[in-house]
Amino acid sequence: MNFFGRIKQGNLILNDIKRFNLFIKKQKDCVVEVRVKKYRKQRSTDQNSLYWMWLGIIGDDLGYDADELHATFKAMFLTDLSKKLPLVRSTTALNTQEFSLYLERIDRQASELGIVLPHPEDWRE
Repeated sequence: MNFFGRIKQGNLILNDIKRFNLFIKKQKDCVVEVRVKKYRKQRSTDQNSLYWMWLGIIGDDLGYDADELHATFKAMFLTDLSKKLPLVRSTTALNTQEFSLYLERIDRQASELGIVLPHPEDWRE
């Protein structure tokens, strides 16, 4: 279960303390894991829609399906080599800024392959 809040002057202030307390009271005696991390807005639904449209266009041109290209582009552009073993990041973990950079890299790669991808500004009036 996820709960959101703010850290203010070194104190955690939960957005919905009543819901949090109710959840805790319903738990039996058990061991729990508590994580606190800075909130980051995940990729937007518009970005996600554009991404999968692009994968379809590139796939039609090159003869791959979208899932194959999804795996390929993640391996190309989201592989973290900073640890002992390479780790391919998930696109769902990207925030909107990181996902924009990922889309830019895919757009550049498509362009190098002679594929012109549509952009949202192309169909706005």
